[in-house]
Amino acid sequence: MISWHKKPQLTEEQEEFLEADFVEVFTTPIGQRVLGKILTDLHFFSRCEGEEEVALNNYAKQLLSYFGEWDVGSEELIINRLMRRDNVT
Repeated sequence: MISWHKKPQLTEEQEEFLEADFVEVFTTPIGQRVLGKILTDLHFFSRCEGEEEVALNNYAKQLLSYFGEWDVGSEELIINRLMRRDNVT
């Protein structure tokens, strides 16, 4: 069990399990609605005004990094996914 009282230093195996947990939770329809609300509250979809909103936006990016796809070096993947037109509603 991971202790969350302070920022844990995760092993590679723990990080992989946590990434899988995030994917499992947020790929369901309910999880996607919840993630959308969280990202909205963290100013991910809006222009940031002020230091607090910038900090929240940065946390949104950190949260997305738990999926293993929002990290430095994954810019091409992110751009390709953003530019897909077939999943836009």
